[in-house]
Amino acid sequence: MYCSKCGRSYQADFKVCPYCNKKESIVKPVRDNFGNYRERTCFKFFKYKYADFPLRAAAMMIDMIILAIPISLLFYYTPKKLGIILSVLIGWTYYALLESSILQGTIGKFALKLEVTDLEGQRISLFQASKRYFAHYLSLLTLGAGFLILALNDKKQAIHDLLSDCMVLDAVQQEKNVASYSTEDWE
Repeated sequence: MYCSKCGRSYQADFKVCPYCNKKESIVKPVRDNFGNYRERTCFKFFKYKYADFPLRAAAMMIDMIILAIPISLLFYYTPKKLGIILSVLIGWTYYALLESSILQGTIGKFALKLEVTDLEGQRISLFQASKRYFAHYLSLLTLGAGFLILALNDKKQAIHDLLSDCMVLDAVQQEKNVASYSTEDWE
C-alpha cells in the first residue's frame, strides 16, 4: 500500500504510514502482489517479511549462549532461590531493554537481522517488551507448544507474540534503484 502523503510503500496491515504517521482510508494496490511486505528506506532499501521459526530459534540460541555465562556464575556463587530470582531479572532486563530499544531486538535477533515490532510496525514499549518476556514462559512451560502456533498463524506469531501484540520481522536486503521507484506506475 502506498501513502498518499509521502508516497512510500508500506504493509497493508498497518493502520498508519510508518514514515509520516498518516492514517490511510483508501487502499491502493500493492506492487507486484508482494502481499504483506513493506519497504523501508535507510541507506539501502529493505523488504520485510515475517520471521520463520528456524531464524527465531537460532536467535534464541545466540541469546541463550550470551545469558548462560552470567546465569551460571549466579548459580555457582549464590544460594539456589536467590540465583533463580536473579536469573529471571537478568533475562528480563536483557530481553525487555534491548527489544524496546532502538535495536528492536536482542543481540541474537540483531545478528540475524530480525526486528521485534508491534502490530503496526512500530517499536515496542518497555511495558510491551516486559509482557512479551514473561509470556515466553508460557511457550516454554508447554514444552514448546507455544512455538508451534508459528506454523498456523499468518503473521508467524508465537503465544508470547500474540499475548503482547507483537510480531518479529525478518529484514532481507533487496537491491533497488532509487530512480526506478515511483508511485505513479501503480496508481
